[in-house]
Amino acid sequence: MGEGKKYDKGKPMVGTILRVFPRALSVVGAIIEYGTHKYPDPNNWSKNTRITERYMDSAIRHLLKYFMGDKFDEESGLPHLGHALWNIIAVLEYELRQDPELVKKIMYPKEDRNES
Repeated sequence: MGEGKKYDKGKPMVGTILRVFPRALSVVGAIIEYGTHKYPDPNNWSKNTRITERYMDSAIRHLLKYFMGDKFDEESGLPHLGHALWNIIAVLEYELRQDPELVKKIMYPKEDRNES
């Protein structure tokens, strides 16, 4: 039996994100957990208006605090960088939900059948 083929060149390496950034993702997970106490519905963020504007403003506020030397959010006790990342992920998710065709292009690019 020969070796099987799997054509995944150019496809998102979604599993790799867990292996490469486990600590950063754990912080985002902690921020999500913290948020469930304040906003029990995990999809609460997506029900807001002006999502891009509001969550990018929040991300920038967290980044400003970080760059002014304040590493941890005073309310949650979690890193400002993690809060900024969560906000940016929320905006990205929202914008991708508005454009399903873009998501398909990113997730399922045309496969190059000449390479495995």
